[in-house]
Amino acid sequence: MRVTFIQAGGITGVSRGCDIDSATLPGPEGEQLAKLVRKLESAPPAAGGAGPAAPGGPKPDAASYLVRVEEAGRTREYKLADGSMTDSAAELVRFLSSRAKPRRL
Repeated sequence: MRVTFIQAGGITGVSRGCDIDSATLPGPEGEQLAKLVRKLESAPPAAGGAGPAAPGGPKPDAASYLVRVEEAGRTREYKLADGSMTDSAAELVRFLSSRAKPRRL
């Protein structure tokens, strides 16, 4: 499983991200990544969804996230935002954020 993560916005406005292949991570980390992706995919959408606008309009300084999962010839994309994501999505974002580095858009 290959996961691309991009974080944009937030207080600093710096774009951060990472590309991770679960096969190259140490055993427990690769398994944890796969588990977190499965939890995201099986969770019901957050109230307000992961669409372009959260309830109540845009949130100042909120970060937005793109998670792209490539596996078995299939690609899925998830657009997430602070304040409108499920606990499962937030857990995956924390895992990926800890591995993210500044990047250019």
